[in-house]
Amino acid sequence: MSSTIDTAGQPANDTFTKTFETIVGKTIQSVEHLQAKPRKGVHRTEILIIGFTDETKLTVDTGTNVHNVSGEHGDFEESEVDVYLRCFPD
Repeated sequence: MSSTIDTAGQPANDTFTKTFETIVGKTIQSVEHLQAKPRKGVHRTEILIIGFTDETKLTVDTGTNVHNVSGEHGDFEESEVDVYLRCFPD
């Protein structure tokens, strides 16, 4: 793993580990960035769809519940929270 990626160790649970392991060695054929349909309790949902040459796809959903959290805590605005997807190295 690149030293430019700030990590804190292994994930708290391995829910997605097996999914991520299935994409090792695959070749990316396409990438789509789309707005997702609205869902209850989710704010600013966008989806990244990575298509592989074997016709499988991996989706990354960047939806948050920041609206709910800001309403409960009231000490920040929804616009102050963002989700980032970054490529390394810069």
